Order: sequence, then C-alpha cells, then structure tokens
Amino acid sequence: MFASVREKVKNNVVVRSFLKDSVTYTLLQLINKAVPFFLLPFVLHNVSKEDYGIYALFLATELSLQPFLSLNTEGALNRHFFDKDIDYTKYFSSVLLMILFNVVAIFFFGYIFSAGISLLTGLTAKYVILVVLSSGMNILISIGLVLFRNIKKVFLYAIYLLANSVSLFGLMIVLTYYYHNDYGLILSRFIVAFIFSIAALAIVFKLGYFRLVLQIKYWRKALAYSLPTMLHTISAFVFSASDKFLINKYIGASEVGVYSAFLQLASVVGVLGTAFNTAWVPWLFEHLNKREAEVDRLIVKMSYLLKLAFLVVTLVAIMALYVAVDFFFPASYVQYKYLIVMFVLGYCFQGWYFVVAPYIYFSEKTIFVSVISIFVAIFNLGFNLVFIPVWGIKGAAYSMCLSWLLLYVFNFLMANKVHEMPWVLNDR
Repeated sequence: MFASVREKVKNNVVVRSFLKDSVTYTLLQLINKAVPFFLLPFVLHNVSKEDYGIYALFLATELSLQPFLSLNTEGALNRHFFDKDIDYTKYFSSVLLMILFNVVAIFFFGYIFSAGISLLTGLTAKYVILVVLSSGMNILISIGLVLFRNIKKVFLYAIYLLANSVSLFGLMIVLTYYYHNDYGLILSRFIVAFIFSIAALAIVFKLGYFRLVLQIKYWRKALAYSLPTMLHTISAFVFSASDKFLINKYIGASEVGVYSAFLQLASVVGVLGTAFNTAWVPWLFEHLNKREAEVDRLIVKMSYLLKLAFLVVTLVAIMALYVAVDFFFPASYVQYKYLIVMFVLGYCFQGWYFVVAPYIYFSEKTIFVSVISIFVAIFNLGFNLVFIPVWGIKGAAYSMCLSWLLLYVFNFLMANKVHEMPWVLNDR
C-alpha cells in the first residue's frame, strides 16, 4: 500500500509540487513563530515584569481588534482567488479599500473613546491609538502573504516573511536594550509593521492586484462569506485574550507579564502542533475519501499514535522547559515555573484537537465547529472569572488547560457523530 503511494507521489508532478510547497511554507512559519521564543530570555532580562505585561496586553488587544478591522475578509480573499466568475483585481482592491476605510473609522473611534478603551484593556490612551494602527497594518501584512501564496510566489513569500521576522528580531533587541521598558517593545513592533505593511501595498500594486477601484458588489460577496465566521473568530480571540485582561483587572500588569512569559515559553509545543496540522489535514482528507474499512482502521491507528506522540512530546517538553527556566530566565521568574505543566498540557490537548477536528471539516458540518468554539469560549471566560480571583495566574493556567481539554473532547464526540470511525479497534 505505502509502496504504491510512494510511486504515485514520485510520478505525479502536481503532488510533488504540493508537498514541496507545503514543507516550505511550514518551515517558514516555524521560523517566523520562533522569533518571539528566542527573544524571550533577552526581553525578560531587560524589562520589568510589569512592562512585559503591558506589552502582552498590547498584543492581546491587537489580536482582538483584527476581526473587527478586517471583518474576517482574509478568508474571503483566499477562497475567491480561485473563482473564475470575478475580476480578482477589482475584487481584491475593493476588499482592501473596505478594510482601509474600516481601520480609519475604528482609529477615530479609538481616539474619541480612548479613555474608556484604556479602562477595558489596561493600556494608556497613547497605546490605544497605536494598537489600532498596528493591528490594521498587520492585517495588510497577512493579506499580502495570502496573495503571495495563492499566486505561488514562494520566493517572494519567503523573502518577505523572513525579512519581517529578522527586522523585528533585530529592532526589538536594539530598542529593548535602549529603552528597557514596554515602549521599546511596542515601538519596535509598530515600526516593523509600518514598514512591511507599506511594502505589502507596494508589492501588491506592482503585481497588478491593487488599484483604486471600489465595487460594492464585491463588498457584498466578501462579507457574505466572512461575516458568518465572525462569531467563531471572536470566540477564538476571547479564548486567547480574556485571560490577560482579567489577570490585569484582578491582579495587575506585573502578573500578566509572568503569565505571558511562561505561556510564550510553552508555546513551542503549540508551534509543533500547528506545523503538524499542516501535514495531517491533506493526508487525512485523501485517505478518508477512499471510504474503505481497512483504510479507516489505519487512520484510527494513526490518530491514536499521534495523540500518544503529542503526550510524549509534552512530557519531554515539561522536563526540558523546567531546566531552561533555571538557565535562561531571570531569578524572579523561577518560582513560577509550575505554570509550565498546565500550559504544556494545554498545548498537548490543542494537538489532540488538531487530530480530531479535521474529521468534522471533512464531513462539511463546519457549523458544529463554530458552535463548539463559542460554547468553550464562554466556558473559558467563566473559568477565568471564577479561578483568577481565587488562584491568580495559576487559576488562569488551569482555565487554559481545561478549556483546550473541553475543546478536544467536544470535537472528538462530534467528529464521531458526523463521520463514524472504528475508534474501538478489535484485533483480527
């Protein structure tokens, strides 16, 4: 069986090209996501816990704003690139202009209501203004990368993404060392986002995909696709950002800094899970589509092995990161390394979620993914509201781990309901 698959791959130019591009994009994303990980020890030694906490709140706010600024249209731009019945340049230009108009409108909203937003986010009024612009600029960068990938400009994609990562790495080291506070971190992020968002617009214009063209029909087409996904996206941001805002509210920015530092450290397991998902989904879809009993048994065995692999990686990561904290983190952080266990376990459950959720996508019953995500986001918010006042950042870590476990369990149950598989393996 595997010999025949290898032979097909060997003789199929399209498959070989797909595999080559997939590996390339996965490696580039891993490098990009590794930048914050390798910067972490340097940053923690040069800024206070409170300053790092403010930076973490800035990132959480930036992330939370993105679905409101872009209206989730990045997915529409990706999906409709392959439609033959639209003028994609006019479509892309119309959607991009809509996003720019939206960023300007929300910028003025943020400027007028900066005091109220400061109370909600824990950021100063100055940072409220910067975070809207930074979020908007990072959306432009993301849209540029989507286009480069769709038009198969692998080299351009690689150069642009790596230049962005290297620039952020270098500038953050320089400005953090110079300022020794949150301003250096935020300013470096803002400057890099500004430069590369302008570069994205210039490159997209030069490639012929951006013109000053606006057609309302394309707004309607993009929004018809993107708006139904807004609740799912917002629930994801509630999941990933509410903990930091609530820690700041109940305890303070210093504790946000400690919490975010260990969450960032443990995210190395999450990065591996995301990279695995890129390879797992196409393999799974290909084999599920065969609809053969023996193949289904093979898929189930693979699923169990992958879950076991994530568990092994989790145990190794916990031991390795415990040692890493002693060597690379400031002494004042060492007492909090118990957080590693909950965070790494949480990312393990995220990896298990990546194993089972694609079964639901294969069945095309994606509404269940959104419903479960919203349900778990509400639970996550509730857990944080109850746990943080009682147990502090330890409570937030419990909430993160428990929420990923719930997300995995509910998706596993739903996956088996919409696409039954022989999860109980009987030896033959």
